[in-house]
Amino acid sequence: MINNVLIKGLSGSIDNMTFRQRSGETIVSRRRRAASVPATEIQMQNQEQFRKATVFFLHTGVELID
Repeated sequence: MINNVLIKGLSGSIDNMTFRQRSGETIVSRRRRAASVPATEIQMQNQEQFRKATVFFLHTGVELID
């Protein structure tokens, strides 16, 4: 865990590093690689169901509460 002025609050990926925020701390890890095994039919169905739920939620106009 690194917490300094240069990366405080940073999130996202740069080159092969990924920056995340957890409990006010900046965590740096290696960037995830693409899956080497294709998704199963059940995984693809779950992804589609999640995508539909996300689209529905975004169109309701409801805001998330922290």
